Amino acid sequence: MNDYFHCNANSETCGWIAAILAMICFGSFGVPIKGDAANSVDIDPLVMQSYKTFMCFVTSFFVLPLGVEFTFTPWGIVSGLFWVPSGVLAIYAIRNAGLAVSQGTWSSIIVLVSFVWGIFIFKEPVKSIALACFAIVLMIIGLWGMSYYSAPTTTDNDNIREQDMLTDDDDDLPHQVSSTDDDDGLYNQSFQQEEEERLNVEEEDMVQQDVLFIEQQQSSLSQRKKHTTLNDTCRTTPFQITKSSSSISPTSSRSLQQPTTLLPYHCGKGRRRKDVIFCFGNVQLSRRNAGLIAACANGLWGGSIMVPMHYSGKSTRGLGYVISFAIGATIITILLWILRYAYHLYKTKGSFVQSYYMLPSFHFKVMWLPGCIAGTLWSIGNVGSIISVHRLGEGVGYSVVQASMFVSGLWGIFWYKEVKGFWERIKWFCSAIVTLIGILLLSYEHGT
Repeated sequence: MNDYFHCNANSETCGWIAAILAMICFGSFGVPIKGDAANSVDIDPLVMQSYKTFMCFVTSFFVLPLGVEFTFTPWGIVSGLFWVPSGVLAIYAIRNAGLAVSQGTWSSIIVLVSFVWGIFIFKEPVKSIALACFAIVLMIIGLWGMSYYSAPTTTDNDNIREQDMLTDDDDDLPHQVSSTDDDDGLYNQSFQQEEEERLNVEEEDMVQQDVLFIEQQQSSLSQRKKHTTLNDTCRTTPFQITKSSSSISPTSSRSLQQPTTLLPYHCGKGRRRKDVIFCFGNVQLSRRNAGLIAACANGLWGGSIMVPMHYSGKSTRGLGYVISFAIGATIITILLWILRYAYHLYKTKGSFVQSYYMLPSFHFKVMWLPGCIAGTLWSIGNVGSIISVHRLGEGVGYSVVQASMFVSGLWGIFWYKEVKGFWERIKWFCSAIVTLIGILLLSYEHGT
């Protein structure tokens, strides 16, 4: 084996280089997820995760020309069990709460989880546990500060809310959807009541509407082709259901400008994304708060992604673990699709065809490029994090990688304009400096 570009002589330096590479890639993989392409089709989180998993699987075999032998350990499946669900949560968080604030939230939690695993469970060496803990506290404070100052202001949310209405221009749709990613759902009382009533009715009728929609789809394939004019990426023709009648009829683009109720999988004009989410029946959350909860869950669950590598054999550690990880992630992703299909099968009372059409579209024509870019960036970051954890340990290596928040924060500030105002940016950069001090202190305390 070529031993990772002959860096065995100074394995700690190799680990830090890999950590920096992982920071850059992990901090940038979310950019395509929040891009106009993903917003234009309102990409499903599991679909986007599937793109990531596919690229992770394909690129994993690139380690073979580097002298790494093909080996597999079932511990890769365990890592996949941690990564794939947390990856879905991460995508959901980015698309609902924003890139910078989501990554800052889950990074803070992952730092704590991975540090506990490495220092207190695996007993990885550090010069001083007290100073190492202090360094972790600095990192968490800094990451939290970057996350906090990445949050949109109330004025920003008011402007976003005004833009998140029914649109009459398809060209404006991606920008409008993108602007709602940081919406905190603060409505005035009258609008909120109206929205709650509409969503309650929609939740109750959702399954029945889907079944009727699929039945009509099967019986009028030729008719649908004639009316599919809104969006080439839509897999089905939008239908309108009136309150006075249970019949379904194809709608023209003109009639879609003011629909009564639209089915959940429609595209093009008249689209409106929900800003109030109902969980467990009557629990109401804003999209932003739901995204933050998903980010926290991602941190708690995803903080243990690299833990199974600690229990694998010597031949499947470091780069030797990449292929096992990719195979395990692929298996878990397929299982999640099977579970989702089984759920729809249960809802449709055993209709295989209807359950299939209720699955979200991959929107391949639109999403193949951003999906592959996001998956490739994450895969490179994953390789870097594996090397970093192998060389520096779980407590130090994976904790430092979470400084990817600095990179994603820069994207959020300068590209998505998520942080507005001079002083807010100054506070964000001060938080970044605190994070950097924590990283430097942790690197100093890392034992050899």
